[in-house]
Amino acid sequence: MTSHHLVSPDPQNRPNAGIRRLAYVLTAWLAALVMSAAMVTGQKLALALALVVVFGALSWGWPGLIGLPNRGVGRAGVAVIGCAALACAVFGTVTHVAYVAALGVPVVYIGEMLRGDGRSRLLTQVAGTYAGGLLGIGGALWILVVELPGGYDLALSWVAGMALAAVACTFVRGPLIAAAVPVMAGLGSGALLVGTTDLPWWPAVAFAGILGVLAWGLEQMTPAVLTTAGVASRISFALIPFSAMGVVGYALSLLVL
Repeated sequence: MTSHHLVSPDPQNRPNAGIRRLAYVLTAWLAALVMSAAMVTGQKLALALALVVVFGALSWGWPGLIGLPNRGVGRAGVAVIGCAALACAVFGTVTHVAYVAALGVPVVYIGEMLRGDGRSRLLTQVAGTYAGGLLGIGGALWILVVELPGGYDLALSWVAGMALAAVACTFVRGPLIAAAVPVMAGLGSGALLVGTTDLPWWPAVAFAGILGVLAWGLEQMTPAVLTTAGVASRISFALIPFSAMGVVGYALSLLVL
């Protein structure tokens, strides 16, 4: 099974690049809107449901995005790890989420034992499945952020910053992403923090800077993904930051709160 995201963009697909870019950005913006709306309710279960939607869409397209040889087994492994992490974040502590990260390794290997296709490209399958599970674990940490004293304000400001950064991606491409994303995310997050809380401004800057590095890395793959990958894979690609940045938000929260 060929990994389409590594193939050079087909010139015949270029007329659709603008539409696909807009859909990619809208996906990221809607994810930020869903998570923000859930946070505004102040209910942990509401945020958990929002994360189920976001991570569910991410995990469905993940095997195709990275070219796993057995997509069904990979998708199941990613979903099991991610859902277990979310459950532990809702009903347990960060220690329980760490247990999920550890137990995710045997979960992936059990999935490989159930494969009936000869276990081709075993290393790709194992590494890719576990990487997807780690995104679910990172996303689950958003729930633990909002439970910290003052964490709700931090999390909401960061997600709002990510929404503004997604809008910036509509107009900016290429290397300028590395500047546009942190500027927009920093302005959005900083405005909320300074204007509505007594928290310091530097967490907004730190989060925005790390988001900018991630966005710059993803931008290197964006043209190929948008022109050669399927719809599910493009959605998964757009949602990576919302899961990956959960662990960054939790780490920064521990430093500032």
